[in-house]
Amino acid sequence: MIRCLILAMVSACYAHVQPPEIDFLKVDKQPPVAVSDAQRLRTYLHSHPQFKRTVADARLYLDAKSHLRAGEYNKAFKALTKAYRIAKAAKRDLYVRVLQAYVEALANLQKQPMPLAFYVDHLREQLDDDSPVLVKIIREQLQYRVADPYDTYSDSHPPDNTYLEAMHTDPTLERHAQLYCHSSESNWETMLTSIPAQVEPYWRGLVSACRGETREALRWHRLYLSQVRERNIFPQFALVAATGVVDFGRRLGKSRSWLADSYQQLVSHWQRLDYLDPAVFNEDAYGIEARKINATLWSARYSALVGKYQRAVTLAQAAVASATNLLNDNLRPRLRRELLEYVAEGYHILAFRVELERRNYHQALSYSAQALSYDLSDDWRERFLWYSGMYHYLQNNFAQAENFWQQNLTQFPDSPLRPRILYWLARVARTADPYQQELLRDYPLSFYALRQDDGAHWLRNLRWQELALKVASNRGIDVSAYRYDKRLAAPMLRAEIFIAARLYDLARLELQDLQYRLAQTGLHKHRDMWLYLMRLQFAARGYMQAISLTHQYGDEHKSFWRAVPEQLLIYFPRPYLEHFNRAAFTAGVESEMLLSVARQESAFRSAAKSSVNALGIMQMLPATANKIALTNGIELTDVENDLLQVDVNIKLASLYLQNLQQRYGDNLAAVFAAYNAGEEAVNTWLQRRAHDDMMVWIELIPFGETKKYVKNVYRNYSVYNALATEHEFLAQTKDNG
Repeated sequence: MIRCLILAMVSACYAHVQPPEIDFLKVDKQPPVAVSDAQRLRTYLHSHPQFKRTVADARLYLDAKSHLRAGEYNKAFKALTKAYRIAKAAKRDLYVRVLQAYVEALANLQKQPMPLAFYVDHLREQLDDDSPVLVKIIREQLQYRVADPYDTYSDSHPPDNTYLEAMHTDPTLERHAQLYCHSSESNWETMLTSIPAQVEPYWRGLVSACRGETREALRWHRLYLSQVRERNIFPQFALVAATGVVDFGRRLGKSRSWLADSYQQLVSHWQRLDYLDPAVFNEDAYGIEARKINATLWSARYSALVGKYQRAVTLAQAAVASATNLLNDNLRPRLRRELLEYVAEGYHILAFRVELERRNYHQALSYSAQALSYDLSDDWRERFLWYSGMYHYLQNNFAQAENFWQQNLTQFPDSPLRPRILYWLARVARTADPYQQELLRDYPLSFYALRQDDGAHWLRNLRWQELALKVASNRGIDVSAYRYDKRLAAPMLRAEIFIAARLYDLARLELQDLQYRLAQTGLHKHRDMWLYLMRLQFAARGYMQAISLTHQYGDEHKSFWRAVPEQLLIYFPRPYLEHFNRAAFTAGVESEMLLSVARQESAFRSAAKSSVNALGIMQMLPATANKIALTNGIELTDVENDLLQVDVNIKLASLYLQNLQQRYGDNLAAVFAAYNAGEEAVNTWLQRRAHDDMMVWIELIPFGETKKYVKNVYRNYSVYNALATEHEFLAQTKDNG
């Protein structure tokens, strides 16, 4: 009680403490200093003793980490205990970090795995905390490092020990495989002995998949499918295995031809499963049919991608027919919506993925018209109206194109696609000015505005020197009133202290808490506080959060960029600029291009890792990195670890972009598309979807993700070119200073 009262009094004092000064542009460019976090904070607090009590828990936490590195466990545990109690009493997110460090250190001290109960009881006693959250955090931190995963504190239950018992509770054996892949070897062997020999490859594939052994899982499932009989005793196994083959193949980056054949195999299994009991998949007959239609559509997509148009047409038409037949029945609303989505996807495949590449625009329009006769969702209706206009445009029927795009504007006035419609209407309408003016006024930073008659002129005309100084000193933002808010004062001041002390990880933790509290109070709608939060995230090197917050606010306020143009320096950060400039000079590419790609790929997160194992700030694939390194005589020690090094990652990516520029010349759209989707895909699109107008070619990119990527990188490229003048000013200022 006394501790809480003291903490409350301290919190009340936050509003009266003068916050540290932060240069919001300089902090972004400060090189790292080789000292520990604990030493960095102590040095800062020595010069600013008024903040010692404000960050007492963080000081203890960082001291404890230093003690752990030195092997001084007793000192570390004492510091962690004090830090935990302070942070938990103040309801700060730091308490979770403290607890994780405590659990990790305690586990490392044990010579053998201990039961979960050991850790829970120990920490409850030491920390005087019996909350359920404590158990949850301990379990998540230890995962499978405890002696018995099924002790009294676990929610899990041991799997059945026989194959027949498992079949009753888990007909596809997937849940049991997940349990057994984390079990002891004896349990694994017990389960294996009860499985029929012909099913063993399937079981081994499930367990390999659970363990993350994707190549092994693919091998076992393909072996099982090669052995399965036409009407297997367990048909659901073949279906799960065929689905797994497709999934594993996509993760491993198999070719589109390989995937097209695998999807076709999956469809063949669905087609001969008319006798499958729907209850096996916890579905009714309609649900099973919907899953079959979905698999058929995926097969149609990939067939079209590899140029097997007739097979794609047959599959897509079959899927549309099946979905339409089911729509005649009395269905649940959710299933009806799902089937309408499948109908729309089927017609889109027929029009956009097949007839467009055949240059049969009349037939594409016919399929679009058929789709629009259904009760489609707004998203699909808007998409079909848009593409109908484009099919007319490709036939030079500009009046008809204008008609469809006008329908877009009328029916969907608040659509996120409005900038695109305005751009294309300006190209086909007799009077283009109204569309151009709205585009440039309301969407000045959109890809389309920056491509519209040199729409980037407003960026080049900005007084970058003044804007840079305004951001650096945080002029024009007044958050003094918020420092008296008992909910906001503490996390805001702590974040500022950590930024000033260059403890960016801890600063981002406080800013996460501050953003949550702002949302709870409704104060996040106040422009000054919102802007300050963005700039604090930027200063804490939380570039992704700063970009996201700025994007959200800019979308909600169309006049934002005209009112606060200096925010461009936050929305388009340039960390690691020396690395980008050096790599660009060596490779003979523009540093603005490298920045544009890095912003889109990772938002400048050096440790970023994608689902396909693209790594680092430029999201390089290890295979591509190895190829580039070999070609350029660069020695890599461990490619995955090397790609997490900013300088190595940027250097390899710059050389790869140089190769792409040599291949595609001045066609930057193709360069950016190839960086995202691969050269094989872009070469295909340049052939099958060729067009002299780069803007048309971009609109016809069949991968929605790649199309959006190309537009965003192009937009970034336009802005970074304009920002280059601000960089020159700062460089001159530094030299003169």
